Amino acid sequence: MRTHPDNLKAIPRFPRLPVLFFAVVFTLACDVSAEDRYGPNRQFNSSDNVAQSQLSDTHADSENAPPAPVVAELFTSEGCSSCPPADRILRELHTDQPFANAHIIVLSEHVDYWNRLGWVDPFSHARFSERQRQYAYELRSDSVYTPQMIVNGHYEAVGSNRGDVLRTIQRAVQNRPLFPVRLSLQGITSDADNSQIQAARVRVEFEMPPGSASPEALQLVLAAVAHNLSVQVPRGENAGRNLSHVGVVRTWHEFDDLTFSEGRYHQEHTVRYFSEAPHAMQIVAFIQNVATLNIPGAGTIDLN
Repeated sequence: MRTHPDNLKAIPRFPRLPVLFFAVVFTLACDVSAEDRYGPNRQFNSSDNVAQSQLSDTHADSENAPPAPVVAELFTSEGCSSCPPADRILRELHTDQPFANAHIIVLSEHVDYWNRLGWVDPFSHARFSERQRQYAYELRSDSVYTPQMIVNGHYEAVGSNRGDVLRTIQRAVQNRPLFPVRLSLQGITSDADNSQIQAARVRVEFEMPPGSASPEALQLVLAAVAHNLSVQVPRGENAGRNLSHVGVVRTWHEFDDLTFSEGRYHQEHTVRYFSEAPHAMQIVAFIQNVATLNIPGAGTIDLN
């Protein structure tokens, strides 16, 4: 775990930042280096399943209920030698979905404050560094670090600690289950000047549960994410390693002033992104309370 030197005690609440559009295309794909301290074939094993079995027992009376969405945001960096194990855990969460009653939605948000260590992370952006600091402020933390995982905008775990991650997800599902956000793809168009730039028209629908925050306190976030991206790192702390990622956020769109009809939201939005074909692309949608940063609802839709 690497801690950023900035002290957050004197930092005020960060304002919401404008929509960003950024992209870098990579076409390679492979596993994380075998030097990953968890081993090249590390999977969730029986010792990791304590949290899973407890969660299953807790929900034994609702076996037919759909899995509850869980948003797992990993703040990571290719410039940090502590991060590859966390990236691998995130990939296992995405592919293995270890909880029967939870659908884990993964977001890999690459911070930019380690770019000074010899390697500029091609997926990094200041937006994610600021977002992590927002979480630190709300969670009353004096520092930020990588790899850090934030679950449902409220719970924190060390991203490279598998047991901590599983326990945190279990706690989030038990204490703060999210409502589903339904997405339907209305169409995809390509930019006339650059066929790699695409625009997905997505219909977003959800119902606010009774007692939820007022619409004025809520924001809709739509993020285009890419899975199974890989980068050969030539310099820095991870020099010589081939780093693989899932859930890499490529574009980020924020929508305020949400309009509801009898507690129901249904609007169409356009999400622009760079096609990462042949890599899998998704749109992740989640609702966030702009005051507390809690995430009450989420959903996904595949683009290819």
